[in-house]
Amino acid sequence: MARIYLFSHVMFFALAASCRDDSNDPDRRAKAFVDAYYIEYDFARALTYAEGAAAVRLKEEKDLVDDARSKVGLAQSRSRTYYSNPEKHQVNDELVHYTFELEIHQGSNDMRRTAIVMLAKKSDGWKVIGFREVGERALTGAAADDGVRTSTPGAP
Repeated sequence: MARIYLFSHVMFFALAASCRDDSNDPDRRAKAFVDAYYIEYDFARALTYAEGAAAVRLKEEKDLVDDARSKVGLAQSRSRTYYSNPEKHQVNDELVHYTFELEIHQGSNDMRRTAIVMLAKKSDGWKVIGFREVGERALTGAAADDGVRTSTPGAP
């Protein structure tokens, strides 16, 4: 009986921790947005974290993706995206920027992109107000400084 009691309490606290609202924690909110948008391609969930220009961009992209999917049977992306803890830049008490170094693996293409995610403190918690990508560069298939990818040995 003690085992069941202990197990039920452990499960309750684990569930409570996983359901915690991250809207008051900009670090968790930024990571949740990156997970939804860049890793899971879940535009609907990413939209729940955004407002302003970020929400407009997400709605436009979602409409384009939905339109493309309705015309062509698109296979699920087999890409894998990874990131470690982002660099945080606290602008002031109500504005923070995060720089995520993304590593993207899709088929034989491996690349790095930098995603900058901007959050602002609103009355209902932290919201993503803007995001952009910079610096796409190949990880494999070419020298870091030549900018050329080829599958032919010795080709320029």
